[in-house]
Amino acid sequence: MPSALMPANASNLALQQTDERARDYARAGVAANTRRAYAADLRHFDAWCRVRGFETLPASPVTLSRYIADLALSASVSTVERRLAAISKAHQAAGHPTPTSDVGLGLDS
Repeated sequence: MPSALMPANASNLALQQTDERARDYARAGVAANTRRAYAADLRHFDAWCRVRGFETLPASPVTLSRYIADLALSASVSTVERRLAAISKAHQAAGHPTPTSDVGLGLDS
């Protein structure tokens, strides 16, 4: 809520600046190489989803389970773990629940 002493547009500007600082802190907490790897991981997941007609964001736990099953045929365990981390972070950043906590659930539904 804007302060009675601060015009609404000044309050909005202050909030935007605070949001930008928060994003800067979050980016600083993740190494540049990790950000690049996560971006590549998300592009891979997005391409996989599009080819199969699945939603990328938010992804369902079933979609993610199927992705992991396909990915495990050709990727190392560390690659699978990093891609899961990237997918989880993307969901959290977008305000969606992460499907990574439910991987393996719902395949029979």
